[in-house]
Amino acid sequence: MNAPATNIKFRFNPSQGKAEKILGPLEAAIMDVVWDQGTTTVSRVHRALRDSRDVAYTTIMTTMSRLAKKRLLQQDKSSTTYVYTPTLDREQFERYVIKDVLSGLLND
Repeated sequence: MNAPATNIKFRFNPSQGKAEKILGPLEAAIMDVVWDQGTTTVSRVHRALRDSRDVAYTTIMTTMSRLAKKRLLQQDKSSTTYVYTPTLDREQFERYVIKDVLSGLLND
């Protein structure tokens, strides 16, 4: 996995489950697929999710682009098909979030 990213943008909602505490439901589902697959494409993520969700390919594409802007995914645009890689593995992401939330609480 790449070195931990800095300045990842996220929100914290303690009433939600697992990754949804930090990400929206679709973002969390996409990240679960990406973490399972490692390097992947929009098409592969869409195939993985289409049986459990009624979601358009373009919605997955837009959401993955947003996750790249939030620095959760690295977006490789060097070929006609964009390739996405998580910037942090699942455990690194959880540690990053815990550290950031605790730091924010202590600073308050």
